[in-house]
Amino acid sequence: MSIQKKICQSKFGELTLNPGPENDFHWFCEITITSNIFSGKIPISIMTKNKEISNVMIEFVEKIAFSIDDYLKSSIIFLKEILNSEKEKYKIKENEYDLLAFDFANFPIDYPELNFYEESDEWMIRFAEGKFDICDPYGIAIWFKKDKPFDVENLEDSEIID
Repeated sequence: MSIQKKICQSKFGELTLNPGPENDFHWFCEITITSNIFSGKIPISIMTKNKEISNVMIEFVEKIAFSIDDYLKSSIIFLKEILNSEKEKYKIKENEYDLLAFDFANFPIDYPELNFYEESDEWMIRFAEGKFDICDPYGIAIWFKKDKPFDVENLEDSEIID
């Protein structure tokens, strides 16, 4: 799919339109943060069915982006609780139990990415790397419904989307 370069302005930066999988469209930008949880660039992706992105979606993403530190913290706390309570389901090995004791600021996951889907109030933070075996090779995702985490997705068996 060939598309002309299209840019959409938001309060957190310029979103650039790119072709997405299966005739969808992928809007992309990065924000830079410095915090006690993560410092660096955080990619933001918004998948749409059309070449346009709604103001409602932009405002929703802006709300998340401006409070990113709070969302990173709540995602890590949620992930830590889930991994501790469901070690078998998430294949946490005995030699990884000590990793579960780290506080949220030092929890051994890194490189967060935000993924949104237009017309949905469900979105995810994917941590691209982590010291748990299940984080290899694609990381681990924490799903949110609006502003509350509700699920953890093990991505180890996922496939790359072209």
